Amino acid sequence: MFERLNRQAAWTVGNVAMMSQRAAQARAGVDLLETLRRARRAERGGEAVDGLHAGAWWRLAALRAFATPLPFHEAARLPLAMLPPTLVHLLNPAQCLQARVTLQFTTPGWSARTRALAALLPGHTVRHDFNLFIGSLAPRVLEAGGEAATLRCALEDAWLHERVQRRWQHFVLSLGETATASLLERATAAGLATVHPKSHALSQATFGWVLADGARAPSTWRARQPAPRARMPAGITRTAAC
Repeated sequence: MFERLNRQAAWTVGNVAMMSQRAAQARAGVDLLETLRRARRAERGGEAVDGLHAGAWWRLAALRAFATPLPFHEAARLPLAMLPPTLVHLLNPAQCLQARVTLQFTTPGWSARTRALAALLPGHTVRHDFNLFIGSLAPRVLEAGGEAATLRCALEDAWLHERVQRRWQHFVLSLGETATASLLERATAAGLATVHPKSHALSQATFGWVLADGARAPSTWRARQPAPRARMPAGITRTAAC
């Protein structure tokens, strides 16, 4: 069934995602803050909360956060448990950078591109923090192999590992909001753009979510074996990926 990601925004293609009836029922009347609380509760307890395990709640939180303006420090602390769908306009600079870095791993040459991103950072200390973050994410990429769908799943699951989240938060919070916006602009100018942060009125904030059936935009989440502490029940749909 189709659901609006941000219920304060209009019913547009950019604000609609397909999900299972179980997921839709679980999120009914639940705002982003409560979604995060349920994700953490399911993660701590290792059991489903209102029918969803931790991985599903984190994915719902990521989808909703893409379409919700957040303070920088709050957006910086969210795991990228779901890669952004094609053409999505991410509202939060921290998530824009998070997605841009993660998406570098989806095509060959990611090592050179992440080094190029590191070279754009202001100062040795923050570059060191960035490299530590990349070092926490890279093993998941290498373990996943070259198959595109498997790799994307591995990247999403990697964000639910404590070490990846800790390294990311240390880096991006040290970088700060102003420097994050500047880095995004410099990365775009350097040809390292994979997602495009733009500001929109709330009614247009989520324009661009694609729910097509093509290979680059599958309309359902595939049932699969998730990473530890990131279990998803069968039947929860996964929206399109970039």
